[in-house]
Amino acid sequence: MESVQEYRFYFALLVMSVFVAYSQVLMKKISVRLDLSNYRAFVSSIIGLLKNLPFLFVVFLILTSSILYLFALNGLDLSIAYSMTSLNYIFVVVFSYIFLKEKINIYNIIANTYKELLNLATKLKLQRDLNIL
Repeated sequence: MESVQEYRFYFALLVMSVFVAYSQVLMKKISVRLDLSNYRAFVSSIIGLLKNLPFLFVVFLILTSSILYLFALNGLDLSIAYSMTSLNYIFVVVFSYIFLKEKINIYNIIANTYKELLNLATKLKLQRDLNIL
């Protein structure tokens, strides 16, 4: 029964990763519209963000992600939860391909695979070290 309860925390981390990745894609779309030509235009653009519905949605996604992460930390070890946050990188690559029409090349795949393997190795080493203590 306990393992069924644990799935809620993993699901929260998965949803959090999707929300974070999607918010990054939206931020990229929003940033294209910012005028950075001078200080006055920059300040005006930043103030305009407060009326920008996609930006407010990004803020909502980030806040919701933070709450989901806190929920997941309540039921999982930090080493596991933190390692799973690296799913964000994979989702960002996929979402940028889908929504921004960015190309996925071999370098993206190698870099993300390397990050995932490194996080997994770190997690396994930490768990092994903690069991020894």
